[in-house]
Amino acid sequence: MDLELATPSRTVMRWNRRPVPVPDGVGGLDSFRDATAEVQAAAQHERLAMTDAIPQLPNGTLDLQLIARELSRARRELDPLGVARRTSTT
Repeated sequence: MDLELATPSRTVMRWNRRPVPVPDGVGGLDSFRDATAEVQAAAQHERLAMTDAIPQLPNGTLDLQLIARELSRARRELDPLGVARRTSTT
């Protein structure tokens, strides 16, 4: 489980609990570690996957995700949905 601390640096701590035997039954061992760097790296990878490198504009992956989300919403709310695609004129 990730816990985000409300600090200016937005530290993300990863929490792990595992059962351990104790004389009167089973106890738990909690451990915490700073996962900020790996969470930031994952977010950066996601941003890079969603944008084209040179113009920093959304790419087709993001378009497909947006279309899938809107299709799901339209089905759920029984709304009509139209899709238009802009093409390059050059």
